[in-house]
Amino acid sequence: MPPSDSQIFLRELDKKLWTAADKLPAGTEIKERGRLAHSYKFTSTGKFIDDALEAVEKENPKLKNVLNKNYTQLQIDPANLAGLIDLIANIPFQHADLHAKDILGHGPKTSRSKSSSVSLGDLCAFAVKNSSSPMAIRSIDFDFGKEPADTFIRDQHPDLRADFVMALPSAAARSLPRSHPADRPNGRINPPFNIKEWWDGKLEGDARWKYGTPPQGNANFAWVQHMLHHLAPNGSMALLLTNGSKSSNSSGEGDIRRALIEADLVECMVALPGQLFTNTQIPACIWFLTKNKAKRSRPGAAALRDRRGETLFIDARKLGFMKDRVLRDFAPDDVEKIAGAFREWRSSAENSKLKTSNFASYSDAPGFSKSANLTEIISHGHVLTPGRYVGAEDIEDDGEGFDVKMSRLSAELANQFAESAKLESAIKANLKGLGYAL
Repeated sequence: MPPSDSQIFLRELDKKLWTAADKLPAGTEIKERGRLAHSYKFTSTGKFIDDALEAVEKENPKLKNVLNKNYTQLQIDPANLAGLIDLIANIPFQHADLHAKDILGHGPKTSRSKSSSVSLGDLCAFAVKNSSSPMAIRSIDFDFGKEPADTFIRDQHPDLRADFVMALPSAAARSLPRSHPADRPNGRINPPFNIKEWWDGKLEGDARWKYGTPPQGNANFAWVQHMLHHLAPNGSMALLLTNGSKSSNSSGEGDIRRALIEADLVECMVALPGQLFTNTQIPACIWFLTKNKAKRSRPGAAALRDRRGETLFIDARKLGFMKDRVLRDFAPDDVEKIAGAFREWRSSAENSKLKTSNFASYSDAPGFSKSANLTEIISHGHVLTPGRYVGAEDIEDDGEGFDVKMSRLSAELANQFAESAKLESAIKANLKGLGYAL
């Protein structure tokens, strides 16, 4: 298997920057463990990065003229840039708990969990400028905007109205229905959870806050409304958020959630198990929102039924398997169970007439999925926790009558009480023998 662009990049940095670049005097030849690796005259940290990116292009022709090799001109603090290089250089090519080919993809999240002198702004600028490489390798059309910028303050796509916006890491994205053609305007972002320092006075009264001003101490519902603002009239979106977003009433979040529900924008809520992501072990949830729940046909895709006033709740917390001691994953059957329920719930009965359709009628599955109406959601205080709606899983009848089962269980309990009394007496006797009578 050929090396990924990230591996090539890290390898070049490892060759040239095995020692901190900002500590070397100008004109110093860089040696690797006692031998001359190559004659390279160090002049600046930015120049090192530009040359490393050029090495990436040489080994991967698809990236020719794609990477931004202008770090020499950027006005970034050299100490921060060197610290960023050190941080990335410490990401291993292979890791016992990470089996993805492109390990560098975990870098930005990893860096947020470790202390570093690198500012978040510098890190984001670095990530955005170099995210074009995996898109080009996969022949995916992309537009990251004119410059790295704060999404909320300097929106790089103010006129974008997308058919679909996805804000999910790959582990959760696999549960999405594949019904959005690649030639339509689509977007993908992966916003971090619970950003506290995001607010700026310029955002007061912003047109995106149609359903309420997000709290200044948490950006979760800012992301939700930012994405909604960029949806086309028939657009849909999927966003990964913390579980608190389903029920929090602090700082106006409950009011925003209620407004989203009463505007009939929430299409589906999926509760996920914990340990599904490499950067956090906490459980999370997926919000599916749509601008249009009305019945409509879609070119090249299954027709949608009228879902107005309805929301699907899926509790997937029991799905998945432990692929190692710390990381959970979804098996293909788990993915299909989630995606299939969503697909069947949305689909029109007319799809059953199509020979190529995989149509199956939807029905609630106790303990897993429930289609609820607005009245039910209001009765739960506009809380969107799937467990409140799906109920308990049906337990298969074991054929043992109630009276027989109660007699058996009562006898077992009596024996356990008797055994407990014996142990209690023995413990008291032992303590008394040691001079500690109870």
